[in-house]
Amino acid sequence: MKAQNLATVTLYTFKDADLLRQALTHRSTENTPYNYERLEFLGDRVLNLVVAHMLLREFPNDKEGFLAERHAQIVRKETLADIGRDCHLFHHIICSKHLKDLKNNNNILADVMESIIGALYCDGGLKPVYTFVEKHFSPYFLRVKTPKRDPKSLLQEWAQKNALKIPQYVLIEKKGEDHDPTFIVNVKVAAFDPALGKGKSIQLASQDAARTFIKTHNTQ
Repeated sequence: MKAQNLATVTLYTFKDADLLRQALTHRSTENTPYNYERLEFLGDRVLNLVVAHMLLREFPNDKEGFLAERHAQIVRKETLADIGRDCHLFHHIICSKHLKDLKNNNNILADVMESIIGALYCDGGLKPVYTFVEKHFSPYFLRVKTPKRDPKSLLQEWAQKNALKIPQYVLIEKKGEDHDPTFIVNVKVAAFDPALGKGKSIQLASQDAARTFIKTHNTQ
């Protein structure tokens, strides 16, 4: 696959062809005044912005915490590398002959994905970036599952929804040796009967207490 065929990947014809070449050039290449690292720096920031905006649009009912989890999964290195492989970017990367197996090099593939986005932004603004991200990243939006909410968060949301004070967690007891402790925590919400939870840490015991409260009082 030759460089000029990259238009089928970028969905854009660069006005500045050297900008695209820079986006594909690894620093291992000799006799070149530039590489993709500066464009990668920019592309990382642009990608984060565009994905965040698209998530707001695609998931209007998700709360901030869920959006943040989706965002983190979509822009992570492994996802970028997978998309890079889908686009066969390893055929386009300009690098030293000593660099082998680019198809399985997650770091370089992810870097090039970001550098291409940086180049798209420099050459054409946000419009070609949105086109690129919608084409190659949208399928991953659907693969990201809604993060499972922890019991403490669920209980607090229920309390706030019902105009109750936030749940109060109190450490009741710590049992066992220091290297293998068991914590017992009590959770109380308004006039409801409290619930106890156990765990190997205060956090785990609190989660267990919230889980027991939810189950006992059928707050879901």
